[in-house]
Amino acid sequence: MKIKAIIKKMNCQHCVDKITKTLQKNLKAKKVALDFDSQILTCQLKDEKSVLEMQNLITQLGYEIEGLTIED
Repeated sequence: MKIKAIIKKMNCQHCVDKITKTLQKNLKAKKVALDFDSQILTCQLKDEKSVLEMQNLITQLGYEIEGLTIED
């Protein structure tokens, strides 16, 4: 599943690195890309359960998800 989301409350490159590493480590997400300027996250996840886990992880890190799009 290809995921695209806008991540709010990011204020530095450290935030980008933290989110990216967390998704890769905990969800084994593939092709994770997070652009600081546009605040757009794209990644490849295996199933819907992983999408919910991704949302929870990002929220636990203190960020907000806006405009989540899922493509099969």
